[in-house]
Amino acid sequence: MCNICEMKQILIIVSLMFLGLSSHAQTNAENLIGTWRLDSMNAEYMDFSEEEEELMEELKTQVYITFNADSTFNYPELDEDNPSSVLTGTYYLDKNNLVTREEGGDELEIILYRFIQSNYLSLSVDGETLYFRKDE
Repeated sequence: MCNICEMKQILIIVSLMFLGLSSHAQTNAENLIGTWRLDSMNAEYMDFSEEEEELMEELKTQVYITFNADSTFNYPELDEDNPSSVLTGTYYLDKNNLVTREEGGDELEIILYRFIQSNYLSLSVDGETLYFRKDE
């Protein structure tokens, strides 16, 4: 058997092994489940002053979103008058989009999502990208 033929067979075997292993990996929907905390953000139009940077650092400790296995989510409303207020809703994944609807609302919000790593997620809408790190 020629060397090229052997190399092709090895590549085919390795590819099949990889496909078999990847079928056991978590799906995006499974990986999304859990609590994600704001890590950073990037917006085309934002240029923060030093004071705003400090405010952003403080916000990072308060902003999170939790996705549950039953396709519900919740996140803090950040209302100074009612600090324990939490917004809830439902979600589903559609290709590269996270589609959400807040409880009691009629409007769907479509957010582009991407897993940078299994525990690092970007959510983008209207030129603004938020980066979240998953709680372990």
